Amino acid sequence: MFDAGDVDGSLKILKELAAEGVPQAQFTLGNLYLQPPGGGTPDPAAALECYLAAAAADIPPAFSMLGKMYYWGSGVEKSVEKAMDYYVEGMKRDDLDSTILFAELAASGELGEQRHFLAIPAYWAAAEHGSAFAQLKLGLYYANGEEVERDLKRAAELYQAAAEQGNEFAAYNLGAMYQEGNEALPRDFAQAIRWYQVAADAGLIEGQHKLAQCHAHPDNPGRDLQVAVMWFHKAAERGAKPSMEWLAWIYAGGEGVDPDLEKAAYWRDRAAAAPVNPNMVRLAHPSPGGSETGESVSPASIVVNQPADDTSEFTEEERRLLKDTTNRLRATLRELSGHKPSLPAFLIGDLLAALLANSDAELRDTVMEYVLQVARDQLPINEQMLEEARRQGRH
Repeated sequence: MFDAGDVDGSLKILKELAAEGVPQAQFTLGNLYLQPPGGGTPDPAAALECYLAAAAADIPPAFSMLGKMYYWGSGVEKSVEKAMDYYVEGMKRDDLDSTILFAELAASGELGEQRHFLAIPAYWAAAEHGSAFAQLKLGLYYANGEEVERDLKRAAELYQAAAEQGNEFAAYNLGAMYQEGNEALPRDFAQAIRWYQVAADAGLIEGQHKLAQCHAHPDNPGRDLQVAVMWFHKAAERGAKPSMEWLAWIYAGGEGVDPDLEKAAYWRDRAAAAPVNPNMVRLAHPSPGGSETGESVSPASIVVNQPADDTSEFTEEERRLLKDTTNRLRATLRELSGHKPSLPAFLIGDLLAALLANSDAELRDTVMEYVLQVARDQLPINEQMLEEARRQGRH
């Protein structure tokens, strides 16, 4: 009746059954009081009464719901201690939700200290019952060596178990392990892309950025800059600052697309104005390298908020010079990065001085920011050296 849309009729029968002492009806009715269908007003007091009756009849999920009510102070005085007591009772009855909530509360430190020695066995119990969330949490413990001996192989297995159930965070972490490679997993771009795709399809913005990054990576045998640009756009339009920086670099240098300095300037400006997402701080920025594909992306295949034609800040001569400068900088820096040296600031300054001697200040600043970004991302270079490079470039 409920599924067919007869909410009032189904509630009438549930209330009758609950009054007769049917515990499954009492539990279900408690859920409906707490989260009324159709956006009605919750009745925590009535829900509490129903859950208590269901718990007295030993309905396992009633204990986790009672724990949640005490944890949040919903219809009762907030008490994490009482919440934990109910989670323990639920665990005794093999209630999966109670087991996970017990682990989370034990690990949180809200009971006075973090009790990982209690949380980890509870996560294992939940993981063995197929909880993707518990598998993810355990994967983090083993990947970080937190409270357990670091074990990347076990972490990867746990991430994969969760990712195969569609957990986007586990898929992202597994993709990162394959992208970077370690003693447990060889570097494998195909596998990295497979798992980043799961995260990206689930809407995880970090997954979208890293998926694009893998498709653009010069070491990827299946490198596909068209696909990379598509995913960089998806992430950038959702506010991913690193994706905006990649797009600025891609359009400035013509990496897999036709060079377009208006788009480069547009994404550079958006990146400069974009707030930093703490979750994306560790995501790598663009870096040159690898072979040129010569492929271009059809304008119809990319949706971009392009600036109007009359806002171009470059003349045709400046466009030509910037493209030539970009190519020469890329070639020089690629050669340097192959030898893994530090990049002295005077080299950047001298290179810019030679290439941009007859250019105006705006163009010099544009190229300066490009080369400094490349230097920062590709080679060991500290902030003092960067500041010296800026000083020499200005002079």
